[in-house]
Amino acid sequence: MKQIPFVSNHRDNMHCVNAVFRMVHQCYFGKDLTWKEIDSMTMAIPGKATWTFIGEMEFAKKGLHVVNIEPVDYQKLHDEGVDYLKKILGNDTASYYLNKSNIVSVIKFIPQYLKVVYHETRRASLGEIVKFLKQGKLIGVEINSRILNHKAGFSLHFVLLYDLDKDNNIILHDPGLPPIKSRKITIIEFDQCFNFDGANGGVTVFDRD
Repeated sequence: MKQIPFVSNHRDNMHCVNAVFRMVHQCYFGKDLTWKEIDSMTMAIPGKATWTFIGEMEFAKKGLHVVNIEPVDYQKLHDEGVDYLKKILGNDTASYYLNKSNIVSVIKFIPQYLKVVYHETRRASLGEIVKFLKQGKLIGVEINSRILNHKAGFSLHFVLLYDLDKDNNIILHDPGLPPIKSRKITIIEFDQCFNFDGANGGVTVFDRD
């Protein structure tokens, strides 16, 4: 099994995205970042979840090959504003993005983002996610953590997929809270929490050029 650095979510339970970015940074650059450093890099806002594309852009500028696959058309999001999200996502997901994330403050940076990160406007398939893992790539994915933990309800969460075991179970780092290092889940369990009704289905694939 691959050994990937693990970072727990911040005690505010609002830093799952930036915990994953810290893991990726340690893996590829050999250096951890403080919460202050990663929050500055991703333009995080205290008390809000962090949209991933700013971090993707900054990591691409640092030399990583970053691919984003998700149904959000970023050019349309830039041109039409946040109301565009209501057209393409489920009510829970759209409401979360609009009310509980930093998306409104970072939309203006989308043109810069699209210049350095390869983006495909579609949902990633389970087959290609497995293929990316077999190629040794790291994958940040958005899931519904309530479904992952076999509970009712809705809570968006970001985890890092990094390997498969001999039975083709997915191995991931779940920053929590509570944090779970090297968590194993079946493909079926992943499908349920990733492709839930109204999901964005976004993935970010990290690799060295």
